[in-house]
Amino acid sequence: MQRRYIKTLALVLALGGGASGCLVTDSRGGGGGVGPGGLCAPGALAACACSDGSSGTQQCSAAGDAFGRCAHGCACADGSRGTRTCDGALGACACAPTAVCTPGQTRACTCADGRAGAQVCDALGAGFGLCACSVTPPPPPPPTCTRAVDQACNSSAECCPAGGVPTLCVSYEGAGQRCVARCTRGTDCATGCCARLADGSLACGPVAQCGAGRCSPGQTRACTCADGAAGSQTCDATGSGFGPCACISPTCTRLAGQSCARSTDCCPTGGVASLCVNYTGVGQLCAARCARNSDCSNNCCARLADGTMACGPTSACAGTACTRTFGQSCAGDAECCPDAATGRRAVCTDYSGAATCWATCVVNGDCASGCCATRTDGVRTCGPRSACP
Repeated sequence: MQRRYIKTLALVLALGGGASGCLVTDSRGGGGGVGPGGLCAPGALAACACSDGSSGTQQCSAAGDAFGRCAHGCACADGSRGTRTCDGALGACACAPTAVCTPGQTRACTCADGRAGAQVCDALGAGFGLCACSVTPPPPPPPTCTRAVDQACNSSAECCPAGGVPTLCVSYEGAGQRCVARCTRGTDCATGCCARLADGSLACGPVAQCGAGRCSPGQTRACTCADGAAGSQTCDATGSGFGPCACISPTCTRLAGQSCARSTDCCPTGGVASLCVNYTGVGQLCAARCARNSDCSNNCCARLADGTMACGPTSACAGTACTRTFGQSCAGDAECCPDAATGRRAVCTDYSGAATCWATCVVNGDCASGCCATRTDGVRTCGPRSACP
């Protein structure tokens, strides 16, 4: 045995003259004897020379037939010690994984569905595992709509959207409970009626729902301006009637009292619209509209041939001043003064065997009585409810 050990040592020393330059200090290992390979004791360490001039160690293989590569110690980024091969080009420093957490440590995390879960640090402390989420049943699907617009319904949940517009289940008198689309103006609805419901919301409805004298909020209609130009009126937010005629006039060039050729030449006076009027003995002049004599600087609000009122020379009021107001008896239209509340022209009309002064109107909503009737001469005027069928 002694002879065999000396032979092994000599072989290792001979190998030490090669690239590794190994110097075996004890190839027998802690338990003595060599492995089956006959070179060294499995697991035994031997000194060796590194390529950078430092010294390292080699370890005998499990079979005892060869040494591993020469390696020496190196410093890791976290201050600990690692190893790297050094019998050629220096290898990378092999370091134990840097611990980022304590093995078994847990922390909260968020699951894919937004619920809270937990992560556990692995056995090496190298990182946290996947987010563990408890399984919960999915929420029930929303109710599926089954009814289209104009179909009978029991609740709004049954009503499917119409062209992307939300719908409601609404009960209209004479039409039953049906699915109808929401709306903001009459033009949103095939019937032209965007009705206001009891809760204040708006929904399309049958024409009867927007009855005579009413309109759909935001609905527009054509109207004629004082100068004959076309304008438009818009239904108010409550659907009770149309607003004043909105007119866009060309740029005016003439002021009140100045000569003119047409009403579009006349600029407003203090925000009040003006007309081009031909007064006898004075000529054709711009004159501001008015409702009563006090609206004019000379206290003369004259009635024109078409029934409108405009400020004029004193001579235009001679013997023509109105004397009767709303509800008072009269003998002709000239006696009726404009309506004090709206400024609209008033006319003398007989609805109950006795003629009285009534304001002119366009729709039922213009009248406190809710009735805008048509006289035999075609003039529309407010009247008692009985005058409207």
